[in-house]
Amino acid sequence: MSQLSSVPNQTPSRPFADVLAEMGKENVSYKDLLATNEWRVFRKTIIERDDYYCSKCGQSDTCWYNGTLLRFAKFYHDGKQEFPFELCRMVDKRYYLHAHHKHYILGRLPWEYSTDELTTLCNECHVQIHLDQVIQVYKQIGEVLQPLNFTPCVKCKGVGEFPEYAHIESGVCFHCNGARYYELIGHPESFWFKD
Repeated sequence: MSQLSSVPNQTPSRPFADVLAEMGKENVSYKDLLATNEWRVFRKTIIERDDYYCSKCGQSDTCWYNGTLLRFAKFYHDGKQEFPFELCRMVDKRYYLHAHHKHYILGRLPWEYSTDELTTLCNECHVQIHLDQVIQVYKQIGEVLQPLNFTPCVKCKGVGEFPEYAHIESGVCFHCNGARYYELIGHPESFWFKD
């Protein structure tokens, strides 16, 4: 499936050390972290593990085939994964696969989680998860994860951006300015980094 999959237009990725050296810890946003080589490699690991399908709707990202935009449904026959064209459907917009954090832990960079703490979602299901659920934020004290009662932004529901408006201020939520949670508004982005 990966040979048919398409990747959205992304900013070129760079090593985290270069981003940190150029911008300084206090200026690196979460979105900047998601444009690093380290995140892109980890993201790819999650999506490959999930066979290039959304774990919620079971659909692939979109691909062009003979001038038509298609999505495939996951299908198994005799225990073997197959991609029959009769199980694909034409779509009128692009779908992309995301690696979704099931929870957040303050002090961890996006790629400093176990693979079990993430799942693959298409962009539509990813937004829906944030609309339907509050993604828990924890603070790690020793080996214990202490839940924090962070309140997601009412506009972006804790996403911090609106990808469909990437052409306006990179899609950042104007309400929380990309902080995602009210408790983080006005705090430096370094709040997500280890002390």
